Amino acid sequence: MIAYLFPYFPSAEVSPEVKESDERLRFQFVSIGYQVLGESLAESEESLVKDQGLQQNTLSFRTLCQATLAATLAALSPRYAPQLTEALDATAKRLSAGLPNQLLDAIQVQVAAVKGAIGKNGGDGSEAEIISSMARGDFEAAQEAIDKLKDEKKRLSWGELLLKARVKTHLGRGELFEALSIARKMRDGTQKMLLLAEIAKVAHEKREPDLLTTILYEVKRTSADALPKGIYAVALLTIAAETAHFAPTEAMLMLQDGVATINSLADVGAKEQKGSRSKPILNDPSSFADSAELMRAFSALGEKDLERTLSIANRLENKAVQMVARLATVERAVEKGLPKSSSKDRSQ
Repeated sequence: MIAYLFPYFPSAEVSPEVKESDERLRFQFVSIGYQVLGESLAESEESLVKDQGLQQNTLSFRTLCQATLAATLAALSPRYAPQLTEALDATAKRLSAGLPNQLLDAIQVQVAAVKGAIGKNGGDGSEAEIISSMARGDFEAAQEAIDKLKDEKKRLSWGELLLKARVKTHLGRGELFEALSIARKMRDGTQKMLLLAEIAKVAHEKREPDLLTTILYEVKRTSADALPKGIYAVALLTIAAETAHFAPTEAMLMLQDGVATINSLADVGAKEQKGSRSKPILNDPSSFADSAELMRAFSALGEKDLERTLSIANRLENKAVQMVARLATVERAVEKGLPKSSSKDRSQ
């Protein structure tokens, strides 16, 4: 809902009637959002663990959602609920404490999108202009606004977001080679992998094997050293699933790398958890027990080579994740059923 009301990727120009409707919707969003946030904060993590059996990764994701909502409401409150501004500022600051820098950056980008949508500049006055320019697809103006930023770290961060917006725009137009060309420029290896995975999905749908081959080559050139490794593993699994049918050998190698990355998360997540209870959301191996990407990858490759895919599934050290991977591997074989024997065979 937040991204729908306050987009930071190109969207169509709206009429005055729609703008008036948006304004009413924002009032409602602040009112209902504040109520939802209060009810969520009233639930203790202890009760959620005891009564609903929530795991740490789910609680971490819950904290991220609460922080994002609180920061969004804090940005909106001066205009739509000024009496709540002080309380929301304090809540947003408290919930954001301890979140990884990458997630904090994402929250700040969303806050900038909010300020840009309601015509309120923040920071040094250029960030809302960047969001506004990207939302209307004026990437040249967005780049000019980015160049005006005094903070080099912010320039790099916004530059990456601009590249991502350009990739999304080309994908929406079906311009896959243009999207890939821009994705290659990404500095953030993890975000680059996620974009490559998105391009691979569309390329698979459009039956573009040559493009998928190029994507595989680009994946191999992308460093796996950047954290969060959990997201990197998701990207590997996604690309393995999308390339399984036309390049099963390369996809199988990608699956192996994904499993090795997931296994490495046990140590990474343990180290991060010492510093913050929110960080394991990015690097918790148990979170892959309900990963759609993992299930799709093992299912697609299991159909190609059941025995080898099962062997790779058995390498997963987390037993719950290993079980999910094994079940996904045999899924399509079970659906097809065992070969029917002839009456002669049955008589024997």
